[in-house]
Amino acid sequence: MDVVYPAMFIHGLNLSKINAMGELLTEAGLDASRYLEAITTDEVKNLLKLNTEEAGERGAFGAPTFFIGEAMHFGQDRLRWVEQDLLAQ
Repeated sequence: MDVVYPAMFIHGLNLSKINAMGELLTEAGLDASRYLEAITTDEVKNLLKLNTEEAGERGAFGAPTFFIGEAMHFGQDRLRWVEQDLLAQ
């Protein structure tokens, strides 16, 4: 999140470009090839569909949206609130 969200929401990087996503994952210290391979699997695609449906049913209207219990937080600028809710649990 510390690398991908700012690249996308602050710097406007087009993360649909596989090379750009791979570079960001590597920058974040993650195994880019593993992630890029995983996103092509039916298992991951189906999980994304289920999560998207659930988010819509719960009232999410954009990204990033975070649910902590029943509380919904929208926007990267609300991450402090997400952290507070997580610590309170």
